[in-house]
Amino acid sequence: MLRADVNSAQLQRVIGQVQGMKKDVQAKAELALNYHALNIESNAKKAVPVDTGVLQSSIKTEKLGSLGRAVHTNVEYAPYVEFGTREKVNTTISGVDYSEVAIQFKKSDGGPGGVPPRPYLFPAFEKEKKELLKSLRKITNGR
Repeated sequence: MLRADVNSAQLQRVIGQVQGMKKDVQAKAELALNYHALNIESNAKKAVPVDTGVLQSSIKTEKLGSLGRAVHTNVEYAPYVEFGTREKVNTTISGVDYSEVAIQFKKSDGGPGGVPPRPYLFPAFEKEKKELLKSLRKITNGR
């Protein structure tokens, strides 16, 4: 299963601001979160390597409260595809250090030498994060 909370300080700060605002602003922010979470899901599904399609079809967006979204998969081998195994584990994806999440896969069995990483979920998040922040800032500054 691949599910990690990504607490970008900027993103958390903007969401915190939104929580203290009027309901109409919160509703707009919720729509923006939905839109961008679905973009992350779509981009991850486009980028994931496909063999049987199980991993690709398992990538879902889940609502976690009014201002929380999770894009994740419940497929057991998903993190091994994302980060690789053994000495081939890559803890930096799209220039961001995910060692806190990825380091555990260095000990995992991936055959001799390990399996190379084929990141799909975290790059989709990193790509969309800037647009999400722009949307939320526009909503909070446009009141």
